[in-house]
Amino acid sequence: MTTQPSSGSPQTDPAKSSATRRRDILRRIGQGSVVAGTASPLAALATGSGQKHCHHKIKQQTVVASISGMNSVVLSAQTGVQSAGFLCLHYSNVSHVPTSCKTFDSSLNAMRCKTFAEIWIPSSRDDPDSKGAKWKTWQNGAYRLNPDCLLNKKINELCAESSDIDEKHWVTAYCNASSDHSRASELKFPYTCAEVKGFRGDAEKKQAAMEFFKTCMENKTA
Repeated sequence: MTTQPSSGSPQTDPAKSSATRRRDILRRIGQGSVVAGTASPLAALATGSGQKHCHHKIKQQTVVASISGMNSVVLSAQTGVQSAGFLCLHYSNVSHVPTSCKTFDSSLNAMRCKTFAEIWIPSSRDDPDSKGAKWKTWQNGAYRLNPDCLLNKKINELCAESSDIDEKHWVTAYCNASSDHSRASELKFPYTCAEVKGFRGDAEKKQAAMEFFKTCMENKTA
């Protein structure tokens, strides 16, 4: 004889049952991470152990020191390593510019700060951020560098600019990121020079990176 299900027994939807099982599994995994504590690198990061943080100038909040985390508020109990960077004006002083951001100039027989184009060669020479100024001009029967083009200005010259141009913030981030910086270990800048260059060349990340460097990483005066 076949036993009929009780009218009071709920009918199980296979799709819902599968989704419920997945949720249960994920919940158990999460509970396991909590029990494991700092044994899990992700758990350690979540609790702020060694997590880099910085100050968001506009929001006046302590946030995660990364482009993707700049909108994530960090509680005082979660803060780990303070990440910092100098203001643009700091690098208007040639002596503050890292060695890797300088080059030997045979005409001067001395080291000088690199120009914007020398850092971002070759793409920067046709860069829309040059504000339309021509990279070279025709003078005395030859093409010569146009001193009015932002791409030809040296790091210290750009950082001394009073106007809020993106170029000076990019070179400031590049200098802050330099591993041969005299105070690099103190700054604990979250990105390398190569990464800064990569962000500027990435159409999807460029704007977010610029906002992060300007509002969070230019926070140290001396």
